Amino acid sequence: MHPLYLVPLESGGDRVLCGGKASGLAALLDHGFRVPPGACVTTRAYMDTLASANLNPDEQWARAKHVSETDRERILEEYRTRIASLTLPQEVLQPLESALDTITRAFSHNAAALWAVRSSATNED
Repeated sequence: MHPLYLVPLESGGDRVLCGGKASGLAALLDHGFRVPPGACVTTRAYMDTLASANLNPDEQWARAKHVSETDRERILEEYRTRIASLTLPQEVLQPLESALDTITRAFSHNAAALWAVRSSATNED
């Protein structure tokens, strides 16, 4: 496993690697606040997954930004569709499944425990 594909929430303080939400939760943990357990799938996992499928966001944006709005929407929708069809590589999936198992065991006393998944761009927070 690449060490920067999955980061425990308490180590998620790097906004560029884990995003603002994780960074904020990591700061709360650092200050002693109670935060449910979690893990961050990092931007490195995202970028390496794109690279393994020969998808380059910089090239796509360069292609899309100099065309009409209609063509831009079509190009970006094609790109979104290609990204959505990707399968997570085992280097990401295996540690993620392990982390989810660990979190599930932490809540084994509560069969009604619910999951929350938060996804955001690292630059939107």
